[in-house]
Amino acid sequence: KKLECIGSHPVHQSTAPGILCVDVHKADANRIVTGGVDSQVILFNAQKEKVAQKLQGHSKKVTSVKWHPAKDVIVSASQDASAKIWTCTSADWTSAYTCAHTIRKHEAEITELSIHPLGDYLLSASLDKSWAIHDLATGKCVRHM
Repeated sequence: KKLECIGSHPVHQSTAPGILCVDVHKADANRIVTGGVDSQVILFNAQKEKVAQKLQGHSKKVTSVKWHPAKDVIVSASQDASAKIWTCTSADWTSAYTCAHTIRKHEAEITELSIHPLGDYLLSASLDKSWAIHDLATGKCVRHM
């Protein structure tokens, strides 16, 4: 089967633009979140083919982004050694997201995030050779190894 590109959307801005990570919502394939070299987290509406929102708060490249499978929550991680939990209080996922919690448990770049299958915990891995489990509701670290 031959694949064909049906669209290209340069949404990240910087002197060296680039998307470093991407996630598609499990229940709604029109919800796409990306993280870039420009330290932004961008929500993209694939149905409308336009940016829904730009989330700013990281000071370095965004290395990982994830949609929560059941809630309007996005998590992001960065080379700045922080992870952020972004929440939306509206029923419309394209409405404003705000940073509910900033996690600073690691001493080096966070390389990957994962949302626990139960949906209550966020796991982070770092170049500091450690991993941690955080409560999504409070942002507090439950375990750091």
